[in-house]
Amino acid sequence: MPISDDENRVLEAVRQCGSLEAYRRLIAENDALIRGSDLKNGRAITKMRTAIHMVLAGQWAEEQQRMLSYNKPFALVALGGTGREEVTPCSDLDFAFLFDSALEGNALLLELQRQMLHTNRFQERHGFSCIALPFGVDDMPSLVGKQLNSFLDMRPVFDPSGLADRFRERIQATFDPFEHFLHVRRFWKEQWEEAAAGSERLDCFDIKNEGLRISLAGSGRSREKLSSTATMSIARWRSRATWRRMIFCCVSGPGFISAVRVAGGRTPLAIARPMSSISRTLYPLAKC
Repeated sequence: MPISDDENRVLEAVRQCGSLEAYRRLIAENDALIRGSDLKNGRAITKMRTAIHMVLAGQWAEEQQRMLSYNKPFALVALGGTGREEVTPCSDLDFAFLFDSALEGNALLLELQRQMLHTNRFQERHGFSCIALPFGVDDMPSLVGKQLNSFLDMRPVFDPSGLADRFRERIQATFDPFEHFLHVRRFWKEQWEEAAAGSERLDCFDIKNEGLRISLAGSGRSREKLSSTATMSIARWRSRATWRRMIFCCVSGPGFISAVRVAGGRTPLAIARPMSSISRTLYPLAKC
């Protein structure tokens, strides 16, 4: 996979000042864009924020493999929202270690987990923490539900052996699309039913559930109005997917959200609701 301009920026920053300082500077720049007045750069912000974390994690994985002289196929991949390049300030970072050999007693895996899970070594060197679960090729047929869903967005971060392609082929060979469709349908039905019960709350706005529900309802209504035409316009159809891409919040003052930033470049909803004291963080609604 070719290196993007964002990834080249991160690599250059690391060469100039090291991993930790590069992370601090680039995240500070990204935060400044989030707080800015331009509401048309949401997608650029999420892609850059994703690149920052992916490049640093990838360099670390490459370094550990080299230092341990591990010569078997190994990869670090991004999953879910991280794989879709949708990292926001409060996002969980979805990574996974892929191995072509047994996980039990694997020296490289033990060292990676030591630095990520059992000590603060990774965070101290890079400025952020994350958890990456290990998987073998034979684990792929047993993936179900949310875990399977995350692998559908798999993106290689460090993969010198092309292991991600082998994992993807194994998933495709054992994947039941209809069963997964039923899972997704059940999941969102439960999410929206819960969101509907709290849709009139004044202390918060659940952009992932409530915002998407409102957007789809509006798109459905627009579709009814256009029923006399042969096709729905591309712009209207894309607007349905725009909400799923996400989303930053501009904070105009203590405890108030002034606007919603969408990666597609539009501002379909503006709100100014007081938030509860426990929610007064810089990015209270940006969790993906």
